[in-house]
Amino acid sequence: MLAGLALVLTMSLVPAAVPSAAAHDCKCRFAGRDWSLGQRACFGPDGASRLMECRMNQNITAWVEVADGCPAAALGPPQGSVRGTLHGDGSSGPAVRATLSAAFRASAAAQP
Repeated sequence: MLAGLALVLTMSLVPAAVPSAAAHDCKCRFAGRDWSLGQRACFGPDGASRLMECRMNQNITAWVEVADGCPAAALGPPQGSVRGTLHGDGSSGPAVRATLSAAFRASAAAQP
């Protein structure tokens, strides 16, 4: 009976004796630097780009493929002009033209 109680007490302490991944601050390695769990990077075998994420697999860190290909940032075409930005409908409107003209005349008159 005492041996069974000792076994139960010992088994209840085992999870506390095994440190978690967070306690060790586990990292993945790529391109000569450390990457935290959840961070993503673009790389892959044979020069093919893949979006990979640093994750825990059993008791080790591993790179897991998230997507084929990598996202790319690019500038698109301009979204309207100053005229369209002022009104939101692409028109210049006489009130805005008059206001801008008056402001331009006032600033020109103020200069020596």
